[in-house]
Amino acid sequence: MKDKVVLITGSSNGIGRETSFQFAAEKAKVAVTYCNDKQGGQHTEQRCRELGASETLLVRLDLRDKKSIVSAVDKVIQTFGKIDILVNNAGVGGGDFVADTPIDDQSFVYRVNVEGVYRTTKAFAPLLIESKGRIVTTGSIAGTVSWPGGSAYSGSKHWIEAFTDALAGEMAEQGVS
Repeated sequence: MKDKVVLITGSSNGIGRETSFQFAAEKAKVAVTYCNDKQGGQHTEQRCRELGASETLLVRLDLRDKKSIVSAVDKVIQTFGKIDILVNNAGVGGGDFVADTPIDDQSFVYRVNVEGVYRTTKAFAPLLIESKGRIVTTGSIAGTVSWPGGSAYSGSKHWIEAFTDALAGEMAEQGVS
């Protein structure tokens, strides 16, 4: 992984944060993302440096905002000149019983978990094709198994399953895994 450039969405906590640490330990150049100023991301960026990442970059990235995604692409290119690996990890839970869930709550889950992954992948795709890179997307068992009150989250994760299957075939032709 030495000198590979990786951007991980949702890397200020949980799986994304731990993934950032692993790439840093492998000497990758890591773009650490955060969505809002409360989350920050500075701690994750500092920890990546401590673990030996050859370079780190703190990037504000709101998957619901097209301008934020474009800005993240620009910042990665200005800093590293390329991207080798995109890890679509950011996501939110939410929703409840359909009859009780406000449409805005359902839409929020889809704006982040579906549209955000799609927009981020689309924005970074030309760079990943150029580098013959890799796209990794975090899914969930909820993509295959649902429960009462879980339609928003499970629906978004089921979409991730279908999207990733289709994307793999499309990008293989371009040299991206």
